[in-house]
Amino acid sequence: MDDIAVLVLNYTYEPLHFTNAKRAVTLLLAGKAESVEGSPRVIRSPSRAFPLPSVIRLGAYIRKPFALARRPDDVDQRGRRLSEM
Repeated sequence: MDDIAVLVLNYTYEPLHFTNAKRAVTLLLAGKAESVEGSPRVIRSPSRAFPLPSVIRLGAYIRKPFALARRPDDVDQRGRRLSEM
């Protein structure tokens, strides 16, 4: 189940990243995410069976840090070249 990729969407349906199926099921069972689209695969337990999700949406908005594109000649606050780090 670790090699199955599940797309994780933010609360606003913005794609965040891919996670494995085990983590996706954990988020679903904890109530922190909802399944947007299922896959044909099924997860079975002694008492339940439900489709494995292929896309999940988080129940809360996650802020993503804005990453600036760096040029090779950029320097940090101390004057060191970022390309040398």
